[in-house]
Amino acid sequence: MATTEIVTVARYAPGSSEPACEESFTIAWMEKNLPVMGDGTTHYYLQGPVFDESEDPWNPDEDINCYPNKDMGALRGTNVVDLCDQVGGAHRGDVILIRSGDGFRKSFPYANVYTPPSRQGPMVLTWERDGQKAGAGYYDGMRLIFFADTSVNPWGEHIFGNSDMQSALPEEYWHFFQPNLPTTTGLSVQSVSRIEIYESGGGQPPVIPSGGSDDGADIWTPATGTLTVHSVPTDAAVVIDGALTEFVTNVSIPDIPEGYCGVTVQREGYKIPAEEWASVEDGSNATVSFSLTPILSSCTVISHPAGAAVAVDGVDSGTAAGAEPLTLITGNHTLTLTMEGYVPLEIPVHITKEGENRAEGVLVPLCSEDDIPVLSAGPHGLLPGSLMVTAALGYPGFIAKGGVARVDLPDADGKEITSYLLFSHGYNTTSGLPAEPQPALSAGGTGLIPRHLANAPGPAGTVDQTCALFPSVSRAISVSGAGGTDAVFSLCAAVSLSARPGPEEFSYAVYEGCVPAEGDFLTIPADTLPVNGTRTLTLICSGGEEKTDAPAISVNGMPLTAEVSLPVPGLLCMTLPLPLGDGVYTVTAAGASPGCVVRVAVATVAAPSGAVPDAADAPGDADADADGGIFAGISRFFAALFSSSASEMSAPGNGTSFPVAGSLPDATPLPDTPAPEMTATPAEESSSPVMTGGILVESVPSGAWISLDGKSTGQKTPALFAGLKEGNHRIGVSSVLTDDSRSDTAWVYPGALGSIFFDLSGSLPEATIQVTSGTDEPVMFTVNGKLPEQTTPAEVTIMDADSFVAVTSDAGYQTYPLNYQRDAGTLSLVPAASGPCTVVVTSDPAGAEIFIDGRRTGEITPSEISGLSTGHHRVACSLPGYQPMARVVSVNDLPGTPDAEAGFTLSSYSNGEICVTSEPAGAKIYLYDRYTGLVTPATISGLPIGTYAIGLSSEDETLIREATVLPDTVVTYEFRFKTD
Repeated sequence: MATTEIVTVARYAPGSSEPACEESFTIAWMEKNLPVMGDGTTHYYLQGPVFDESEDPWNPDEDINCYPNKDMGALRGTNVVDLCDQVGGAHRGDVILIRSGDGFRKSFPYANVYTPPSRQGPMVLTWERDGQKAGAGYYDGMRLIFFADTSVNPWGEHIFGNSDMQSALPEEYWHFFQPNLPTTTGLSVQSVSRIEIYESGGGQPPVIPSGGSDDGADIWTPATGTLTVHSVPTDAAVVIDGALTEFVTNVSIPDIPEGYCGVTVQREGYKIPAEEWASVEDGSNATVSFSLTPILSSCTVISHPAGAAVAVDGVDSGTAAGAEPLTLITGNHTLTLTMEGYVPLEIPVHITKEGENRAEGVLVPLCSEDDIPVLSAGPHGLLPGSLMVTAALGYPGFIAKGGVARVDLPDADGKEITSYLLFSHGYNTTSGLPAEPQPALSAGGTGLIPRHLANAPGPAGTVDQTCALFPSVSRAISVSGAGGTDAVFSLCAAVSLSARPGPEEFSYAVYEGCVPAEGDFLTIPADTLPVNGTRTLTLICSGGEEKTDAPAISVNGMPLTAEVSLPVPGLLCMTLPLPLGDGVYTVTAAGASPGCVVRVAVATVAAPSGAVPDAADAPGDADADADGGIFAGISRFFAALFSSSASEMSAPGNGTSFPVAGSLPDATPLPDTPAPEMTATPAEESSSPVMTGGILVESVPSGAWISLDGKSTGQKTPALFAGLKEGNHRIGVSSVLTDDSRSDTAWVYPGALGSIFFDLSGSLPEATIQVTSGTDEPVMFTVNGKLPEQTTPAEVTIMDADSFVAVTSDAGYQTYPLNYQRDAGTLSLVPAASGPCTVVVTSDPAGAEIFIDGRRTGEITPSEISGLSTGHHRVACSLPGYQPMARVVSVNDLPGTPDAEAGFTLSSYSNGEICVTSEPAGAKIYLYDRYTGLVTPATISGLPIGTYAIGLSSEDETLIREATVLPDTVVTYEFRFKTD
């Protein structure tokens, strides 16, 4: 809890929740205007619980757990009576409540404040301890202390003991850590912010606000601040203390528990930066910033037609498809292909660091009423047999964007030439404009890429489309809606062209598109067909319900008579003879029913003889691309493998996602859930329980007051603090003997105890060293083998001539001496390699965990650790139930013998465990007014025996209570929050 420098005194009338009078006073005002209690040299003491069951818990002799370890210091302060009198004073029957800044409070009857017995003494709001004011070294001030006399103490010390409390206070005001364990330390409210007088009236006792909903717990407000996290680029996920949060940069995150927290960010396609340690203070903002380094990879982009402009995530790349590969950040991107006269095509891709990244797309021609559409050349070649046209029904009605329908291509008895899906009447239901549909196709879980797409405007702002497919083994096609928002379209038919088996041979030239059956719609170039043989033209048209809907056809102005059939409803198949000749054929339509569209034309010649092409070369050849069609490499299958794992065709409407048609994302396509996969594990899904650790704080000389993360602990060196959250903590010490204060950071390892030592007897002036990397990559290091790690380049401050920098890895432990000099020096580091030296580490008792240069080795004593460089190394060990030890050893490369030895004789300490539960569960657990990283239910082990303030914070309520740690015992404390 934060120190206080102002106290507010308020008086409340009976039954009122608003103060009748309220005044605030600073320390300076109190010292100047009110009598000062205490001389600044006399020490005052309290008494903790008596844990020995063979002893009287009230301990009238005042010789257990009070002197000298419950020394509150040499104090000065102001009598609570004098403060109450500033707002009109209190009267018999009133109750005075003392409240801390975080909500903890204790109440006292009028008599104990105004007419206390001498063995209790005046109740004093102390604002100076050992010469240091609250806010300037007195870290738990202002604090309520009982200035007891020496009348009942055998040593003549000012101790307010448990028997004094029993004698002086009414029983309802006694304080217990737990049943039958009285203590006076719990009456000593720290960081006092308010003194409240509650008046009695009409013979009725005063009404005091409830202290909380839990028996034995008080309402409490944990100290929190704001954490602001920036990154370039933004939209990186924020990771706090190893747990992935819901926040993304740039963001200010409220209600972060006060103290240090490790922060990093993650964004797909960028290296994860080193963790930064932010110090969050109550009511303040801490800011950390990251500049992310991209992970780059190349991607080849191909478009059909070639040369489309490529934009990446909406930004023009300045590169055309088919040119040099793009250099992209790994992860998800959207490539947009644009070309004049074509519908822009978006291709979602996932760029990976390893392997080939490739994206290929087929552009859809734009269509408008001003266009003069014609059929374009498709496959052509020579096959045995004769042409066979088969058709199958499409699906009725429309398929909306996001929907899925199944279509079965008609089976062909002979070799397939090509197949078509004939879409009709695509439109945008919102705008009423043509939708330029781009169907997404799949077969057997594999995405299919159309060989060719052609659109034509229809009546009432609709669009028809012909989708040409490559020959495929699979006859089942899944079609999903795609295109603009709310774009829908139907499929009138599926058509296959194949060669019916037979002894004869025929040449064929296929023309395809989507052309209204009116005017000149097809031009067959000269010398396209062989000179000899019977020539036939087959037309496939949509939009005809009756044979009479078929258009009249003429070739080069000569009317021809066609044989008309209806393979499926709405589809016309027209067969007519072509006149002999080697010149150009111009085919014209007239008189068709409205909405009739020519989709496919096949010119064939029944050849009496000729070489039958090898099956591997059919259908067509690589030269049939004269009009800009998409036929280069036509014999191959443009099939892209997508992330779908389905082995069977999904039934229509099952919600299966398929790739956007018209694209060939050989790079891993965008998954259904685009959120990047993070390496950090969310706290609530952690695979192992969160563990706390601890720190032993020592100093020379001993007896220095200790602060933890800026908060006074009320303890002096040496002292051990267990139950701390993993990570960085700032430890401060202040010695009255040397009039010196120091602070440094210490790392807490989960499940282990560490140590920190302060030499307050003197030191060298500070020196700074610039630490850089000797490679192209940053190097992580520690100073003097103590975490947290820092990253080059960095400036470090040293105050010891024997300081060193340590670089560790799985390979080994490398240290560099820091040459102490008043002027700044420079040190260059390289990643750690395996060193030639070993160190033998032993402990009594054995089984202690071994740490080298701040790194967990995974070994326990006794053990020989190898891979060390020559020079200084910090060796530490930790064993549950024993105080940790650490020392710096000098390692020399000595042939035939261990290069260094580190032996530790460990001292046990009396400790126990606290099990904290709550109803409901999941509340954050606080210890030392610091968040432990634990949530209920949880057990905190290794705590030195004594009394602790345990705080719990849920979403709607916070509570605090005192808990007692007993030797070799697990004590359970249950909190019950209010429920609706």
